[in-house]
Amino acid sequence: MLKRIKSIQNVGKFKSCKPAAVEFGRITFIYGLNTYGKSTLGDIFSSLRTGKTSAIKARKTIPGDDSKQEITLSFLPEGKNEINVVYSSDSWQNKLPAEVNLHVFDDGFYHDNLFSARQFTRATKEAFSSFVLGEKGVSKAQEISEKNKRKGDLTREAGKLKKNVFNEIPDLAEFLNSAPEANLSELESKIALLRTEYVELRKQKSTSAKILSRKEFRSINWHNEAGVELDALNVALGSSLKPHHEAARNAVAEHIINHFPTDRGAEAWLRQGLSYRKGENCQFCGQYLTIEALDLLSLYEQTFDASYKDNASDISQRLSAAQTKLKRALTDSLRLELERNKEAIVSYPELEGGEYFIKLVELLCKVSDDLYETLHRWDTKLQPLLEEISNLIKRKREVPQDPLPPVDGDEIASIEANLKYLCERYNTLALDLNLVIANFKEQINAQTIDGKIANKEIEGKLIERKILRVKRRDQCDEIIAINKELERLRAEIPRMNNELREEQSDFLKSYYLNLNRHFSRFGSEDFELSKGEDISGHTPVFYLRVKFRGFEVSEKNLEQIFSESDRRALALSVFWAGVTCLDEAERKNAVVVLDDPITSFDCNRMSLAHQEIYDLSLTTRQIIVLSHYDQAVTAYLNVFKNQAAVRLLSIVKNKSSSDLEVLDIDSFVSGEHEKKRELIFKFIYGETNSHSAGDLRVFFEQEISFRFAQQIKATNIFEPNLSDRINRLRDNGVISMQVAQEADKWRLVLNPTHHTWQDNNVEDQRSVARQFMDFVFKELVPA
Repeated sequence: MLKRIKSIQNVGKFKSCKPAAVEFGRITFIYGLNTYGKSTLGDIFSSLRTGKTSAIKARKTIPGDDSKQEITLSFLPEGKNEINVVYSSDSWQNKLPAEVNLHVFDDGFYHDNLFSARQFTRATKEAFSSFVLGEKGVSKAQEISEKNKRKGDLTREAGKLKKNVFNEIPDLAEFLNSAPEANLSELESKIALLRTEYVELRKQKSTSAKILSRKEFRSINWHNEAGVELDALNVALGSSLKPHHEAARNAVAEHIINHFPTDRGAEAWLRQGLSYRKGENCQFCGQYLTIEALDLLSLYEQTFDASYKDNASDISQRLSAAQTKLKRALTDSLRLELERNKEAIVSYPELEGGEYFIKLVELLCKVSDDLYETLHRWDTKLQPLLEEISNLIKRKREVPQDPLPPVDGDEIASIEANLKYLCERYNTLALDLNLVIANFKEQINAQTIDGKIANKEIEGKLIERKILRVKRRDQCDEIIAINKELERLRAEIPRMNNELREEQSDFLKSYYLNLNRHFSRFGSEDFELSKGEDISGHTPVFYLRVKFRGFEVSEKNLEQIFSESDRRALALSVFWAGVTCLDEAERKNAVVVLDDPITSFDCNRMSLAHQEIYDLSLTTRQIIVLSHYDQAVTAYLNVFKNQAAVRLLSIVKNKSSSDLEVLDIDSFVSGEHEKKRELIFKFIYGETNSHSAGDLRVFFEQEISFRFAQQIKATNIFEPNLSDRINRLRDNGVISMQVAQEADKWRLVLNPTHHTWQDNNVEDQRSVARQFMDFVFKELVPA
């Protein structure tokens, strides 16, 4: 228990307070007027309980000086010597003795644990929960809170890592579970090669349309059949016709020899001339032809009859056809095809690294060169041959019935055969090259390239992922550790919450029963309080749910439902239930400090509260009540001062500091009339020389009112004048004539206008006072 306050220096009103001689008792009331320092004492006790010193620091005495704030409290554990608990250098230097459990109800308890601006808040709910659960429960709840906070911190840390380090990594769980590879340089080499290949593919894709439109090798062909045409020509040249009149033919031949300067073209001229004949007259001059002329024409007609004409026409046509085809047997189209294919050779630089492609190109170029050389030979041989054929055709047309020697076409036929072979060889190589090109184009087909690009991207991402796994090994280890701890906390926290809930279930039932009982006893009978639970946040929180006359009240409406007295009663009930629910050992060592548990507007619950204080004192180590409400203190002392030892202390104020002193309980509980009576007796008995003459007159009037109160009420004696009042008491037979006369004499003596005796010496005054008091207590009696 708190045995004494040895000193308080520079704290609030207590600039220099050293009341070491003032001892505390098991029940101690400290009475102090407002502004004397009662709340300062409350803050000191509260600071000692919580260890928080901000309130003490804020109460540094004003005006201040250089001296430090210091407090020394002396506690007396049961069976031990006194132990000092000292506040110095802005902190408590040592803790309360282990045997002492300090509990403080003050204005801070009201605001911290229940109401903030007349409302329940998250902060007040957490404080309420901590108070209700007590140190053990709070310890476990705090452990849960710390784990929840740790979980929140870890979750945020993991979130930061995911955002800042692993944001671009899909399927993070798989990434973290993969083992980092040992050889980073090998991975980097692979990714470099992949990037090169990828860039090349992207280039191919961008040019794929152009590549696909590149020319391929076209087959070449020798479209002539010179050998066949030469054979046909030689057949036509070698053809002959035997006429039906051989004699006529011979005669015409002789006629030509005799009459034509040359036989060349003679027959043709003759045939042409016959075509102009019209009867037996000359077609030029119209004269009648002679017998000789007609005979000669007859010979001509016999020679050049219809069969001759048909044969000549057929031969001419065949010669013309063969000659035309031979003339067309030029090399320009083949050369053009070869030149066009040269463009295909240089159109595929991408294939130049291919050995097979290069080999095919070399062979094709060799065949192409051979073709050019052979075509040159063809051109060289064909022109003289065509001239020879032209001359033979002219001669044959002159004498179509005569066979001519054949044209020698063996050499040109050989060249043509070689051309055909070379074309066939060329086309075989071109086909092979086209297969290579087709395969290449298939590879650079946009769809195919997209597939390859996609595969490269997948492979690249996989390797990059492996590289990242190696490079971010430390961050991976960090987040893996975080995830493991989070997994553990996610399992531990719900389990601990359940354990806490089960452990506290019976206690909370008992607590709320006590809470409702005390709230009702403290005057708030229309309310019912029950447990609310808030599992949000780091700490599971228990709070109060309120019903008024059976209807649940929303927290936002509490201000309208609770009066100020209800709020104070609720705070006191919460505190009281907490103390009374302590186990027996803890309650036995409890020192309970109550700062203004009853105020002037709590008079409706004063008596019950005083009973609770007394009952609590029977099971606790010490009760200390701080109060500025003298009527409440008096009321308690009047009822309980004889049932248990009570110490009454008072905060007094001198010039420079407040201090503590012991008060006489009987004197404190006395009324003003009783106090004046005591002062008069002290003066009569020489205990004091201080005396006011007016006190005797005031005491006399009040004594008559108290002593004859019943008679005054019954006879309606309400005269304000003391003389009239005495006369009415006499007239109504309340006092005798003699008593009335004596009373009136003392009225005159004590009248303020007749206080001449007060100028006499003190002993004379004391004698007058003694005689007056003898009259009052010996003679002033009912008739």
